[in-house]
Amino acid sequence: MKPRKKSRSFEKNQLISTGECLQNESQISVCSNNNSKRIKLLFGKTYHPIEVSDWESYLKTCKSSFQKRYDDFSKSTMNRNDLIIIKTLAEGEFSRVSLMANEGSHVLFAAKCINKRKIMNIHMAKQIVLQKQILKSIRFPFLLYLEGFFQDFNYIYFIMPFLIGDSMENLLRKRCQLSENFVKFYSAQVLLGLEYLHFLNIIYRDLKPENILFDHHGYIKLIDFAFAKLLTNNRTYTFCGTLDYLAPEVILQKGYGLSADWWSFGVLLYELCYGRSPYHDEDDENILENIFFGKLKMPDWFSTSLKKLLKKLLTTDTTKRLGCSFKGADDVKRHYWFKSIDFMALVNRNLKPPYVPDNEQLKMAVYLDSSTESDLNSVTEDTKDKFDDVFKNI
Repeated sequence: MKPRKKSRSFEKNQLISTGECLQNESQISVCSNNNSKRIKLLFGKTYHPIEVSDWESYLKTCKSSFQKRYDDFSKSTMNRNDLIIIKTLAEGEFSRVSLMANEGSHVLFAAKCINKRKIMNIHMAKQIVLQKQILKSIRFPFLLYLEGFFQDFNYIYFIMPFLIGDSMENLLRKRCQLSENFVKFYSAQVLLGLEYLHFLNIIYRDLKPENILFDHHGYIKLIDFAFAKLLTNNRTYTFCGTLDYLAPEVILQKGYGLSADWWSFGVLLYELCYGRSPYHDEDDENILENIFFGKLKMPDWFSTSLKKLLKKLLTTDTTKRLGCSFKGADDVKRHYWFKSIDFMALVNRNLKPPYVPDNEQLKMAVYLDSSTESDLNSVTEDTKDKFDDVFKNI
């Protein structure tokens, strides 16, 4: 099978995905030219251990906590002077992801630095503010969240725990295909993440292997909430996402809701088990045609239960699509293919993962020949007031 071709996202090629952090505390020495001294840097924790015994009660508590954080527009206690820039991890046209350390505690963070002027030029300022509100408000074991946020004249900073872990995309490229049991363990975590978001009435809209990162212990985090949206009337109309993963109702642009995420979930299962999406083509128009009119072809080695699950997820009729009834994610969790998964043990992280990244090798990849960051550019004073007005809620 040919190596998997990296997927493309619409409307956000400029904004980089950011991973999270290592879950155990360890340390490494790195020379930072910002303060001309060698400092010992610590990996912080990515999640707060939970003990869930009643799922419905847990979700209701999560919703109440989310709403309080979402309605809170107070400023973050973290600021730019607290952080030392170590190096650039990734860079795009409109943002960069930098490795930073707290100057006092030396704990590492990943900082997504978004250029204000450039996102204003493409009219994305409102989306950035809404994305910040969601990221600072969610708290779930398998989802990215913000540790802090702030801005200076030129940049908005989203501060997240730093994760040294591989992505599902990279693992799929190395292995070409993943076993059903492997996919089952990790897709179950994605499923729980979607259930949490949907309970909050948040649509994710960009599910794909690139947006799934492994943590230090072999569990995953769903990252990149650039397209996530809190639905106020259960419908939205924006044409956005990754082409191979777009649900038919998204392409039609006549309005869609949480159903689009369940279609994408089906595409994700197929791609992880097969190596590429069921609608893949080198031509974008052919991909759209395949989504609407293509027959869903599945290889012989797919189990019968997986085939049945995919058919129920990848149906163009949203009234028949699994996950779209009033029972929501519960219908997907109860499907026979997930029979072996103990979802309560999974959310409490009490199951042994089938895969743990080689963390020592990944540390070397991050820190080998690391060079310190140059100072971020400052904006001219004549645009400061304009920026302050647009980004006053950051």
